Amino acid sequence: MTIAVFAIYFIAIILLTFYSSRKLSSQTTDNFSEEFFVGGRNLGPIALAILVAAGVMSTGTFVGTPGLSSQYGPGYIVLFAMGQIPLTVFVLGIFGKKINIVGRRTKSETYIDIFRHRYENWKPLIIILVAAILLALISSAVAEFIGGSRVIQSMTGIPFEYSLIAFGVIITLYTALGGLKGVGIVGVLQGFVMTVASLILIVGYISYNKGISPIFQGLKEIDPNMLTPNYGGTFPLIEMATYWFTYSILLIGLPWGVQSALGYNSTKTMKRAMVLGVVFIGIWTIFVSTFGGAAARIFSPDLEVADAAIPTLAQGILPESLAGLVLAGIAAAGQSTIAALFILASGSIVVNVYKAFFNPKASNHRIKTLSITVTVLVGFLTVLLALNPPESLQVILTFSISGAASSLIAPLVLGLFWPRANKYGALAGIVGGLLIYLFFNQVHLGIDLLQQATILFAVPLSFLLTIFVSLLTTKPSKETVQTFFGEAS
Repeated sequence: MTIAVFAIYFIAIILLTFYSSRKLSSQTTDNFSEEFFVGGRNLGPIALAILVAAGVMSTGTFVGTPGLSSQYGPGYIVLFAMGQIPLTVFVLGIFGKKINIVGRRTKSETYIDIFRHRYENWKPLIIILVAAILLALISSAVAEFIGGSRVIQSMTGIPFEYSLIAFGVIITLYTALGGLKGVGIVGVLQGFVMTVASLILIVGYISYNKGISPIFQGLKEIDPNMLTPNYGGTFPLIEMATYWFTYSILLIGLPWGVQSALGYNSTKTMKRAMVLGVVFIGIWTIFVSTFGGAAARIFSPDLEVADAAIPTLAQGILPESLAGLVLAGIAAAGQSTIAALFILASGSIVVNVYKAFFNPKASNHRIKTLSITVTVLVGFLTVLLALNPPESLQVILTFSISGAASSLIAPLVLGLFWPRANKYGALAGIVGGLLIYLFFNQVHLGIDLLQQATILFAVPLSFLLTIFVSLLTTKPSKETVQTFFGEAS
C-alpha cells in the first residue's frame, strides 16, 4: 500500500507535466523564454509562496535537518532553523517588489538578467556570475537528488542508484517540458502534499508518544545533551550563530528563491504569498524538522543513518497508506527545489550566455530547443555527481547556501538599493566573497573562529569589497540609475 500511494503521487506528477507542457506549447506569446522562465509574469499567491518557500526549504527540511535533530536534539535545530520561518518575508519583503518592478521595466527573465541590466551587461561579470551560480545550484541539486533517492530506497528497497535515476528522470522531465509555469502548477500539488504529509506525521508521532512531553523525557533518558542547544557544549556558540545566519537572513542570497520574484502578477499576490509562506515553513520546520527528528530518535534509539529519521518514523508508526503519503511529501520537497534550480541553470546558460552574448536574435524555436536540452543535460550531470553521496545532506547543503551567500548577496543588495554600486565593485564582491569563503573554509590558519564562523567574515568582506571598488571606479551610467532608481512611468 505504501508503494501504491507513492506511485499515485508520481503518476499525478507525470499527468500534470504533460498538462503544463501542452499549456506552454499552446501559448500565443512571441516570447517563449518569458513563459518558460518567469511563467508569463502571472504567478498567483499559492504558486509564488511554494516556489519561494519549497524552492529553498527543500529535502534538507524533511531529511537532513530531522537527521541532525535525531543526532543532537531539537535544541540544536531550534537555535538556527527557526530563522527559516520568515523566509518568504525576507525574500519577497526585501527584494520582491523591487525585483518585480525592475524585471518588468527591463524585461528580465532570469535572476542574472537583473545583474546584467544593473551592471551594464559587462561580459566578465556575467560569465563569473554564471559560473558561481552554477557551482552553488549544482551542489544544492546534488543534495536534493540524494535525499529524494534515499526516501525511495528506504520505502521500496530499490537500490540507491536506480532510485536516483528514476527520481532524476521525473524531475528533469516535468521541468524541461513545463518551464516555470509548469513547475508552479506541479508545485501547488507538491506544496499540498508536503503540508498534508507533515500534518499526518505530526498527529502520528504525537499520538504514538501520547504528547510532546514524553518525547523530551525520552531524549533525556537516551542522552541529556540532546536537550541543550549545543549538544552539551560540543558545538561552540559562535558556530551555532553562524548556522542561524546561514539558514535565516542569508537565504535571501539564493538565486533559486529570488528567481520566482520575477514572475508574480501583483503586489497583493506578493503579500499573500509572504503570509502563506510563513504558515507553510512554520509547519515544516517546527513540527517536522525539529520535533519530528526527535520523535524518530525515540522510536529508534539506535538509528544508524541520520538521514533516514523521518522515513523510519513514518513507516514505523503510521498505516502503510499514510506512510506512503508522508514519503511522497518528502520527495515533493526535493522535487520542488530541484525544479527551481534547473530553471535557473537553464536560464543562466541559454538566456544569459547564449542569447545575450552569442545569438541575440535567436528564434523562439531555437531558445525552446536549447532550454529543454540544457535542462536535460544539467539533470544528467547532477545525477552523475549524486551517485557518490556524503554521509549527511546538510554538509553539502550548507556549502551551497554559504557559497551563494558569500558571493551574491552584496552585489545584489547594493545593486538594488545603492545607486553608486557599479560593475567593477560587483565583480570584486562576487569573486572576493567566494574566494574568502572557500579559503577560510578549507585552510586552517590556527584561528578557530575563522573556520567556525567563515560565513560571518565572508559576507561583510564581500560588502566592503563591493563598496570600496565601486567608490574607486567610475559611476554607473545615468540610464542604469534611472531604470533602477527612477520613478515608475
